[in-house]
Amino acid sequence: MQPAPPAHPVAPAFVVPSVALPFEPPPTPPHAGALRDDAIAWAERHGLIGPRGRARLEQSALLDLAVALAGPAPLPGAAVLMDWFLWALVLDDRVDDGPWGEGGALRRFSAEVESIVGSGGGTDGRDPMLHALATDLWPRTRALGDTAWQVRLRRDLLHHLRAQQAVVQMRESGAACTVAEYTELRREAFGALLFFDLIEAADGAVPATDPCGEGCWHDLRALAADVIAWTNDIHSVAKDLVHGEPYNLVTLLAGEHRTPWQESLDTARDMIVAAADDFTARKLRHLAHLPSVSRTADQVARIGRLEQAMRASADWHAGVSRYHLQADGGPHSRVSVMDTSLTPPTLKSRAFEIDPYPLYRRLRDTMPIAYDEPTDTWLLSRHADVRAALTDPRFSNENYTWQIAPLLGHSIVSMDGQEHAAHRAPLTRAFRSRALTILQDSIDDVARGLVARLRGRGQVDLVAEFTTPLPIQVMARALGLPADTPEQVARLKRWCTVGFSYMGNYRQDPGLLTHGLTNRDDFYDYLQPHLDARRARPGNDLISALLTATVDGRPLSEQYVRGCCAILMTAGSETSHGTLANLITNVLEVPGLLNAIRTDPTAIDLALAETMRRDPALQLVLRQTREEVDLPSGRVPAGVTVACLIGSANRDPRRFPDPDSFALHRADGRLDREYGGAATHFAFGAGRHFCLGSHLARAEITTGLRLLIARYPRLRWAHGFRPEPAGFLNRCPSRLEVTLAHHVPGEQARLHTLEAAFDPATFRVLSRLGLPEDARCLDLGAGAGSVAAWLAAHRPLGQVTATDTDTRFLRFPPRTPIRVLRHDAVREDFPPEVFDLVHARALLCHLPQREELLRRAVDWVRPGGWLVVEDLSVRLADTSPHPVFKRVTRAGEELLATTVGSDLRWADKLAGRFIELGLGDVESSTAPGTVGDRSATDAFWTATFDQAVPALLDKGLLTRQDMAAMRALHRSPDFTDTGISLISVQGRKKASGAPVSPPGRG
Repeated sequence: MQPAPPAHPVAPAFVVPSVALPFEPPPTPPHAGALRDDAIAWAERHGLIGPRGRARLEQSALLDLAVALAGPAPLPGAAVLMDWFLWALVLDDRVDDGPWGEGGALRRFSAEVESIVGSGGGTDGRDPMLHALATDLWPRTRALGDTAWQVRLRRDLLHHLRAQQAVVQMRESGAACTVAEYTELRREAFGALLFFDLIEAADGAVPATDPCGEGCWHDLRALAADVIAWTNDIHSVAKDLVHGEPYNLVTLLAGEHRTPWQESLDTARDMIVAAADDFTARKLRHLAHLPSVSRTADQVARIGRLEQAMRASADWHAGVSRYHLQADGGPHSRVSVMDTSLTPPTLKSRAFEIDPYPLYRRLRDTMPIAYDEPTDTWLLSRHADVRAALTDPRFSNENYTWQIAPLLGHSIVSMDGQEHAAHRAPLTRAFRSRALTILQDSIDDVARGLVARLRGRGQVDLVAEFTTPLPIQVMARALGLPADTPEQVARLKRWCTVGFSYMGNYRQDPGLLTHGLTNRDDFYDYLQPHLDARRARPGNDLISALLTATVDGRPLSEQYVRGCCAILMTAGSETSHGTLANLITNVLEVPGLLNAIRTDPTAIDLALAETMRRDPALQLVLRQTREEVDLPSGRVPAGVTVACLIGSANRDPRRFPDPDSFALHRADGRLDREYGGAATHFAFGAGRHFCLGSHLARAEITTGLRLLIARYPRLRWAHGFRPEPAGFLNRCPSRLEVTLAHHVPGEQARLHTLEAAFDPATFRVLSRLGLPEDARCLDLGAGAGSVAAWLAAHRPLGQVTATDTDTRFLRFPPRTPIRVLRHDAVREDFPPEVFDLVHARALLCHLPQREELLRRAVDWVRPGGWLVVEDLSVRLADTSPHPVFKRVTRAGEELLATTVGSDLRWADKLAGRFIELGLGDVESSTAPGTVGDRSATDAFWTATFDQAVPALLDKGLLTRQDMAAMRALHRSPDFTDTGISLISVQGRKKASGAPVSPPGRG
């Protein structure tokens, strides 16, 4: 159930009431500047912030509250308090601003914290916050107080984390929450109680748990915590309303009491004032209960620190830009009237990752140039403004000094002007004209190999099997790096994903900051031997081109070459993968598009151009202003970071008619322009930093899709699947589950030859099982359905389920007791113990997951029921006296093994596997498949051979001379041999407490 909705729609504007507290502000510490500088240095040293975060802290008032809380505390304790403030600030941002707080991440983080502060346990070192806590912050903190204080601090820290977990869980579930419930939870979640503990110890005066014996000290701390947390709520309400955060005191008051927003804000302010008054009354009562003058003076000082904390919090919230979010503001903007229509969405919002397009529309229509305070970035959302920012020399790439330089040093992406042009030239030559022709051969080879590997796979995830490995393998080959095996591709993919996330870490998440550096070092260690080899012997690849290139007569530095390889590998694979995934999504989602491409493959280029416009993978590019700039929609200050929202500009109705629609022929007459610097869309950027690899990306994406559709023209979504594009830096679906439904010429006829060849052997096996009259039978991979039809005819009182990933050939007369089910046995399950018979023929040997499927098939059989697996074997062909026949058989075996994952010798060991799985009455029989005698098995072999010929030639497994020799041998009247045999293995699942009956006696 969702929280109660507000009684009235969101007001366009309201006044944030001032909170006047009757307390003195804290004195400014004499060492305030040193405290601030040391805390920033500490956070950067431990990886909690990067250069961007350091600059933000140095130039803003974010640390003013921490300085105020430190107050008169001696320097060592004050420093610990400052570091805790930064630690908590980073934690708050990670939880509120992104997916880090979802999916149990906060729960796992909290468990690690509990281990560190409970038993002094260590950490795996991957998360910089945990590492900083374990190795530095917690040991320094423990030294501030005695054991009793440490217990209290540990309790308040863990309560704080658990309260935050509760809020995260409420967000995920949409749980209702009353004001009373919220205020209790908010007291712990905001963390003020934790900082009261730290203030006491930093001051060197930790009071007793209950100094007056009446519980007053506990109440005073709780009231002060409420004042601080509720003050935060009234200043956060505009941000929370815009971002859809339901758990805010003002929002809950509006919903529970059905009051307007301004009235709800004033009510929250009155609650704060009332809590402050209660605090004063409780203070007097507390002091009256104390037994001595000396203890009274000490308590006055302690209470004074709580009062100072409340006053400092109220002043800070009223002044810091973090809570004054208006589109036309800036880092030093202060407003008391909040207009929610002018409160921009922040790039840190999860809404940008889920679906940014409604946010883009709002930005374009109401605030085309907007200041995003949480990221300290100016957002440009209209096409004209984005084009100006990408092409006007008054916008520079200086943003990369914090975005990429800490990772890769001074690289081509951070260069401008003549320096950029000189360093770009060698790479430009590598991606144009003759060099691109050479790369096209590599693209063809990679794409054909990936498409061939899908053969025989009824349902696949094209992201994992196609869109991800294609650009990685192409770029790796272009560089001269090995990427032929799944393991090599997976390793490069891991490095690219982390590197790309670091480059786009606009949230400045500390985990990415640290992981990015470790990831870079791993990649450089892998890369170095390849650099050394190319330096000794240059080749025809990009690494050699970089190592032999010169700029102003000097060779490129080692650091530059390594960084350039990382950029090319990362940018060249991640965005191409995302674009290809989005293109496939459109091909299968846009009505008529797949048919248009099947009819005219050249339409792929048009479809790609429109996909890059409407659904670009890369949604944002950053720039930095050199000076104040007047854009078509307004003015941008000097020296600020600007976010060019590509996804918004590409759908600006001021530039594109009906921009949300997919118009295949939008680029008619100017198609090539859409892949160059004059493109109307910004998927490749614009201006002097236009994407170097645009033509390579076009070639690999269009080639890959053309070959995929040519092989699988009936491509469609898997049953029940729909793509869900997500992400902001690289927006695309994370999965593309498709049914290949490939139409192989003669496939139905080949299936019928399989049935004619081996149905007699199969029916002999099944007839001996003694199945009950009402048997429930499952036929996996039912093909053309002859086995299912036989079972239905012989057990008319039972039920037969016939499954396949492609059910086109499963056609039965009406009222036949057969249920046809499109089903992928590898990914989809059945309930346990429901079938009297589970049968599979010529299926498991072709599935790499055959062992797992065999175990699951046993589970589907009822106690006393039968499992029958019949699979193909080429073992008998090993003794063939005909060399060419033996060579053809082995080539076919290798083709299936490398492209599908088949094992045509697995069935020879199948009886033993049945016994290992606990089946009883295991029997095995073999039906040899003769070739050359014009029998049914000969017809099956011939159909299979004819179907495999193109692939055997394409993979180089056989030559045309081999084919001619085999055909001549097959035509010879004297030729007979043993080719593909069928091995049938049956086993019975033991009934609990009962012996297993032999076949034919059930």
